Amino acid sequence: MSDTFVMAPPPPGENTNGVPGPGGSLSRQIPLRHRIQVKFWMGILLVSIIPLAVLGLYAFDILTRITRDLLIKSNLQAVQQVKTAVDQEVNLYVDLISFLRADQRLADPASAEAADALRQMHRGYEFIERLVVCRRSGELLAHSAKTADEITELSPFERRALELERPLVFGTGHFTIKTCLPGDRDAPCLIATVSFLKLRKALEGMAFGTSLRFFLVTREGTNILDQRDFPADLIRQLIDQPFGGYDISLAGEEAPTQVAVVLPILPYGLRLIVIQDAGEVYAVVSAIKRNIYLVIFSVMVIAFLAGTAFSLRITAPIIAIADKANQISSGNLRVNIISDRRDEIGFLANCFNHMTTRIRRKVFELSAMFRISQIINQAGHYQKALDDTMTYIVTAFLAKRGSILLVADAEDRLQLRSVRFFGGLNPTGEEPRERIILHLGEGLAGLAMSTGRPVACDDCRADPRFKPYPADLAELTPRRLLVVPLIVQGKAVGVINLADRADNQPFSLDDQEVLLAIANQVAMSIDNAKLHELAITDGLTQLYIHRFFQLKLDEEMKRAKRYGEPLSLLLFDIDHFKLFNDTWGHQTGDLVLRETARLLRHAVRASDVPCRYGGEEFTVILPHTTAEQAFIFAERLREKVSENQILAGQDYVTVTISIGIAEFPRMASDKATLIKKADIALYQCKKRGRNCTTIFEDSLHA
Repeated sequence: MSDTFVMAPPPPGENTNGVPGPGGSLSRQIPLRHRIQVKFWMGILLVSIIPLAVLGLYAFDILTRITRDLLIKSNLQAVQQVKTAVDQEVNLYVDLISFLRADQRLADPASAEAADALRQMHRGYEFIERLVVCRRSGELLAHSAKTADEITELSPFERRALELERPLVFGTGHFTIKTCLPGDRDAPCLIATVSFLKLRKALEGMAFGTSLRFFLVTREGTNILDQRDFPADLIRQLIDQPFGGYDISLAGEEAPTQVAVVLPILPYGLRLIVIQDAGEVYAVVSAIKRNIYLVIFSVMVIAFLAGTAFSLRITAPIIAIADKANQISSGNLRVNIISDRRDEIGFLANCFNHMTTRIRRKVFELSAMFRISQIINQAGHYQKALDDTMTYIVTAFLAKRGSILLVADAEDRLQLRSVRFFGGLNPTGEEPRERIILHLGEGLAGLAMSTGRPVACDDCRADPRFKPYPADLAELTPRRLLVVPLIVQGKAVGVINLADRADNQPFSLDDQEVLLAIANQVAMSIDNAKLHELAITDGLTQLYIHRFFQLKLDEEMKRAKRYGEPLSLLLFDIDHFKLFNDTWGHQTGDLVLRETARLLRHAVRASDVPCRYGGEEFTVILPHTTAEQAFIFAERLREKVSENQILAGQDYVTVTISIGIAEFPRMASDKATLIKKADIALYQCKKRGRNCTTIFEDSLHA
């Protein structure tokens, strides 16, 4: 079945909106958290961006530790330099003081020679602040000042050095070297106070970086270099900390502002504390952090572009399939997915298209079967059922022409019973119902009939199986023909022919399968209709019987009364019919009845009801027809009957009829009166000499 099927219009009042379904936009159907695109982006986030961010944070921490360790290692080198500088400074003066201690002039500390030796040493070394000789009790014996009264007693720092057992005592800005002069245990002590100014200048020259500062402190936190920017509070916090590096944050700040490294100078119990701005220390880390941020941003951009590409390539077709499925659930069965992919999504799209095609075909089958059942049930009579069924099939399959051939009573031939054209246009203006007859097995229709299988032909003129039409109907010869058998209870009773598609496309295998499925329903429905037709049809004339006439007239008169429309009744008989029986026998009389009935059947409209009233009398119910319109029809029928030649024995004879007409409700208000007045009009024809038509008038009744 092709996608160009046009469904026949439904009966009045039938819902054409499709099968109820969710409908609406797919985006409104699926919550945001359940959408495949959101899940796809979350997958990209979880797989790429989040792990990268975690790795970045981990890298920050590792880099911070590495940087701090590098800072400690680099400052250890500085500590070694500081230690060397301190050692050189201290050892220099320790050696000097040892040299001075051995000077013989100090043998008598209170002598003028001892004072000269001290002053000479003081003048020779600018960073020696002063030299004193004192007893252990603290009594001053000699000093290096220029005048005797310039130094009268020991300074607190000297007294402290005197009290301590250590030879070296460090204080703010200077340190003392204490040694005892040669002699007994109570020999005087030589104390030299040395400035750290030289050492401070030397250490300041070692500093690297714009913010790095050294602080040389004692265990008590004394700033022995006497630096003005000495952070006493910070040093107190760091003095007791173990060897290592520390981040320092100011109050209210989360990020570290400074980095401190605490390093010991073991020989003298001093500590070197190096403080540097965190920004300078972690400059490399910050640069790497910026680079990592750039990498993360780049990965996000790449992930976005890749996600978009994947979405267009993978999720978009899936969403398209879901949207098409949503449309199907809303009743739109004419959806297809166009995809040239050769992967699983392309396979899914092809399966979806195949599924929708199968659904459309099945829905079409069911709809067609239901519609055909309606058509046959509402047809009113057998021939109309055949004609309306073929009209529907021709329209549904877009065929230029379609026909039904049924097995004739003799059961050895197929006879054309109905032919219908696309759009109702018959190019010949003729309905050759009884002119096209095929014997079983003859032509494509006979072949389908005998084999019980569909037969398709793409070029009828070149196919030897096709039986040519009569010469005057040759123009109706189709190019393509599709024939399916009508089978009831395993027995073929006829065929359905479809000739050429209106769009000039060939009939497909789907067309063939669907038509075959419909043909089965048509066969059963037609068989049931035929049984009903046999019950209400006269076997000799194939017209409706008298009882059906009575029922149908009641029905049509009620309809005419309901809608305020006219209805005419024709009553006619065959003139001198008894003469045919008496002269040529009853077989000739039966032939006259059949021929007259045949002409009547061909003359009536689909809505008209032709009946055998009884004997040689016939009647026709003409709905929606006035008496004057019925008169035109009656005259045309009378002329056709009189022109027809019937073989009676060895001779051809002519038959004439007389017709009476009455109209409801203008001439009669009930059935009995209507029949009576039509009969009166018929009687008037007899009085006028027969072979004429008369409309009832009140004067006739009188």
